[in-house]
Amino acid sequence: MTTIERPTTGTVALQSQHDARLRAWCAILLGTLLLQVLLGAANVSWLDVPGAGDSTSEPTPPWLLATHAWLGTAIVVGAIAVLVLAIRSHDRAWIVITVTGLVSVVVALASGDLFVRSHGELEAASMAMAGGAVVALAAYAGGISRRRSS
Repeated sequence: MTTIERPTTGTVALQSQHDARLRAWCAILLGTLLLQVLLGAANVSWLDVPGAGDSTSEPTPPWLLATHAWLGTAIVVGAIAVLVLAIRSHDRAWIVITVTGLVSVVVALASGDLFVRSHGELEAASMAMAGGAVVALAAYAGGISRRRSS
């Protein structure tokens, strides 16, 4: 006969603390991703990627493109940090949420790099960048709204 052990009060409190910390990180990443999407729109929609060859539009200011790239790198670092927290929590749902977010962010970053290197000519890279951002936004929003089922 097997017995089912109920979690102790300390275990429940620790799980609750992990959940609160993970939700806070997801909220930070969600806000940062939204800012990143706005910077991406400023880079791609209103201005022109440097070297694209369109002489009628003004090139993207270097600081705007650099800010977009640095923020993307910071988001990857944050996504790795939140994945480490999820792994430490030993909660499979959090691990799935954060792995999904990290993979999506890396896809967006790699696609953005490819888009810039193609001087804006590779539209599929732009679509993959946007798709990665949308999936990451959904993953982290799901993390914020997640409720533990115990």
